[in-house]
Amino acid sequence: MRRINLRVRADGSVRVSAPTRVSLRAIEDFVRERTPWIERQRGRLSAQRQGERERWKNGSMVTLLGRSYALRITCAPMTGESAHVVDDVLLVRAKEDGLSVEDVRRIVSPLARRLLRSEVEALFARFERAIGVRHAKLRIRRMTSRWGSCNVRTATITINHELCFRPHACLECVVVHELCHLLEPSHNGRFHALMDHHYPQWRRAQAYLDAHPPLS
Repeated sequence: MRRINLRVRADGSVRVSAPTRVSLRAIEDFVRERTPWIERQRGRLSAQRQGERERWKNGSMVTLLGRSYALRITCAPMTGESAHVVDDVLLVRAKEDGLSVEDVRRIVSPLARRLLRSEVEALFARFERAIGVRHAKLRIRRMTSRWGSCNVRTATITINHELCFRPHACLECVVVHELCHLLEPSHNGRFHALMDHHYPQWRRAQAYLDAHPPLS
């Protein structure tokens, strides 16, 4: 690590990492100087969480893999919990009324994972030949600070479950990003050249992801 890094997490806490040679005083000064930026980030995350609560209310519009669906929540005590898509409706069946946002997301999660896995596999088929790589294993999981990861040694690619609820271009960007890591593990000039060649619009998608971090 060559410099001090600062990140505001989804819960508003701040994580700072620095080289061992940097003194505690220097780190404290660094954080103090960036207090206005930290507060702006916290405000943005708070607004994002509020938007998330509104998004999962009955009758609102929910995005799955870039397509919008009307969310319809019904109470079906005898049939149990489920979520499935019918035309342009995301139908959620619950055992009781008054679901929290977390409850709705929990019920939708298995459907979202299935849809996301299928779409990522399709994107692998689309991009792997062009890039000249092949993944060995795909994992879909919740990630608190990253949109994806690539284990170069095992060719295992992990995709953040939350990408199911982001614009489709963001998912494409992350898939290409992780596939390019199979050729270049570092974020150096060669890696950026690979991204420019295989997904020229990646900076726009990355900017959106940076502005709308995972809230898991």
